Amino acid sequence: MAHWTGTFPGGYWSYHSGAHTDASWKAYLADLEHCLANAHGPVVLITFVQGLSPPSAAQRKALADLTQREAAKKVTHHCFITRSRVIQLTLTALDWLVKKHYQEKAFVNAMEGLRWVGSQLPGCDTRAIVEQIVARVPAELLMEELQGAPSLAHDRQRLSS
Repeated sequence: MAHWTGTFPGGYWSYHSGAHTDASWKAYLADLEHCLANAHGPVVLITFVQGLSPPSAAQRKALADLTQREAAKKVTHHCFITRSRVIQLTLTALDWLVKKHYQEKAFVNAMEGLRWVGSQLPGCDTRAIVEQIVARVPAELLMEELQGAPSLAHDRQRLSS
């Protein structure tokens, strides 16, 4: 699995592509834990998944363990963006069954997900998040709607409304 991460005022984003390995999953969790431990207030998480295999049972347990740590209580919102309608619907159903201490929403369109983040985190510059992603993630792995960036100046309305 390849993954890229970044931070923005009030949050952390991660972009994942490919199959999980135990080593890459551990590296991702270590990065997430570091971000949460060093956050000085509430945190919004944005997770992009492109062509991703589901994590193994052991990997899911490691993530669940991380969410129980004190630093994870800083998370107020999680935006999960996937190309898979099945994953989106599964996550939505699980959110109905298992109440978390933060709001979580799944999207199949990155722009819709980013609009939701912008509505939950006033003042969030979603264009800057997209520009970070475009600068770090190889173009061939970007979600289609992100491929037009960073020339998003004409697209301010779509991201902020």
